[in-house]
Amino acid sequence: MGKVKMEEIVIIPTGDEIRNGLVLDTNSPKIMELVISLWPECKVVRSTPQDDIKEVIQQEVRGWGKGKGIIFLTGGSGGGKAFNSSLAVDCTHTAVIELIENSESVEICGSNGHLLAKIVVGNFEDKLIVTLPGPTVEAVSGAKAVLEALSENVNCKDIATKVAQAIFAQYPVKNKYSLK
Repeated sequence: MGKVKMEEIVIIPTGDEIRNGLVLDTNSPKIMELVISLWPECKVVRSTPQDDIKEVIQQEVRGWGKGKGIIFLTGGSGGGKAFNSSLAVDCTHTAVIELIENSESVEICGSNGHLLAKIVVGNFEDKLIVTLPGPTVEAVSGAKAVLEALSENVNCKDIATKVAQAIFAQYPVKNKYSLK
């Protein structure tokens, strides 16, 4: 990771299904492992899971803005309701876009019926904020891409693109994906 040093990494799981214990949060421990392997002295915090409510997510992010580091938000960045009307509206990306001036985003669309997400990357106070989709393979590959990009000193748009490309790489070539 070169000379990059982080003081604090915060992982905020989002989604009613996580908060209510219907789905196990497997993303946070795996992202924590990645961070600790790079920066053993870094403070790594898993926030209490947040409901899919824009204002609740924004309030939680505001509480973690101080200190050099990263805030990863996992889940709630997809288009679940677009595929199944019984699912909650995913609003993590909307919450972050409204909270951060000059955020950058990349939309991911896939032919597998699941993959429809918006990756949002931006700076809030002293932290880089990144939204990641909920499936563990996508969240972990996206987090790895962020950590690698930090050593390259790239901008937020490039980080968002690298995250999307890392997520694409997790799926068979026969699926077609696009960036918007």
